[in-house]
Amino acid sequence: MNLRPKILELETTHVFRISRSATARYRNVIAEVEHDGVIGIGEAAPSGFYGENAETVSSALDQFAPLLGEDPFALEIVEERLDRCLPGNYAAKAAVDMALHDLIGKLSGQPLYNDPFVGVRTEGGRTMLPDRPGLGVTKREGGE
Repeated sequence: MNLRPKILELETTHVFRISRSATARYRNVIAEVEHDGVIGIGEAAPSGFYGENAETVSSALDQFAPLLGEDPFALEIVEERLDRCLPGNYAAKAAVDMALHDLIGKLSGQPLYNDPFVGVRTEGGRTMLPDRPGLGVTKREGGE
């Protein structure tokens, strides 16, 4: 698998303010994982609070690239390799995880809520992702 980082410059319409800062500009990093011509996409939103920025995420992704192997379905193995390679770097690891899940969905032709590696539960007619009670994905007519 190939892993390519791309820094993304973002500017919001409104300034986001919290007690310690205010900003309307962000530098996120897109992680593209390619396998057999199919590309999975993930995104890292680095946090200065954790010592991360677009450059540290991009550097971490460069170090992670040779660790992905050739099996996009080996999520736990990849996660262990990344953890051994670099402690912390959670935004970069999350971007790789998202990209692999996106890739798995594309390779299997299934939406994320049907992904057997994610595991879902149904609640009140809505398909819910695990441990995310506020994020519901409603199935369309015909199960698509």
